[in-house]
Amino acid sequence: MGDGVLATDAEGRVTRLNTVAERLIGWSQAEAAGRPAEDVFHILNQKTRQPAFLPVAETLAQGVIYGLANDTLLIARDGSECAIADSCAPIRNRAGEVIGTVLVFRDVSREYATQTALSDSATRIRTILNTVVEAIITIDERGIIETANLAAKFLFGYEVDEIVGQNISMLMPEPYRSHHDGYIEHYLATGETHIIGTGREVVGQRKDGSIFPMYLAVSEMQLEGERHFIGVVHDITE
Repeated sequence: MGDGVLATDAEGRVTRLNTVAERLIGWSQAEAAGRPAEDVFHILNQKTRQPAFLPVAETLAQGVIYGLANDTLLIARDGSECAIADSCAPIRNRAGEVIGTVLVFRDVSREYATQTALSDSATRIRTILNTVVEAIITIDERGIIETANLAAKFLFGYEVDEIVGQNISMLMPEPYRSHHDGYIEHYLATGETHIIGTGREVVGQRKDGSIFPMYLAVSEMQLEGERHFIGVVHDITE
């Protein structure tokens, strides 16, 4: 559809709408001309349903560009709604004086819906993983922990935030801790492995330093051309 454009004069009154703006707000150029921008450009915060900040007056006063906050809804004349991305910039004359503003906005409803769906999906996945009895940890190809479920927290004694971003070797005792990065490098270089795609008994180390036996199954996946590894851990302490 392209960008909607709404221009105002130095008093904040509408001077111009392009056809995209007319379609999005439901006002024609002739109907909107001369009206205060806030009379024809109604926006709400999507989460609170409260009026959102329209920075026309601030742009006129300060002569700087403002962007609307995220989660902004445009309410058209007929009451229909769409999520928008928006910015308001000053219009200057040759002397550099601010003589108006221009609002540039576009409908991002599809993008917002996609992001919402992805967020909802991620929430569902986290909920599922956090109900699984086994500890599940994902790492990247450098061995850096990306995610861990609640079972991993209880098994190893760390808060999830304490281990995400750290090397997976922190959950291993010596000598495995010192050698682990070499194992990954060897696998990435040669494809030879003793554990990926299978399972085996290994030992882990908790935050308190205690060592325990566990059964570890590791699988590999590729996302956007990068390798990631998923480890499923079961405590086999008798």
